[in-house]
Amino acid sequence: RVIQFMVVPRGESNFGSVAVKAKDGSNTWLIGANFPSKMRIEVRVPLWIENNTTHHYNIVFEDGTCVDPRIHVED
Repeated sequence: RVIQFMVVPRGESNFGSVAVKAKDGSNTWLIGANFPSKMRIEVRVPLWIENNTTHHYNIVFEDGTCVDPRIHVED
């Protein structure tokens, strides 16, 4: 299971300039950056993550701004 976060607008972000960071430090699987692709962040959801669970994270930009979405894992 892979979650893809698309970085838009295309071509205006540097490598590693956008990151996904889990709010719960134990969710190390929910960490990634737009590298090696500038246009997306891919995060693999481990099989041990239970279905029907919600995980909180932040999207952080190189200028320090942040957005606060969440993911709900379903089978």
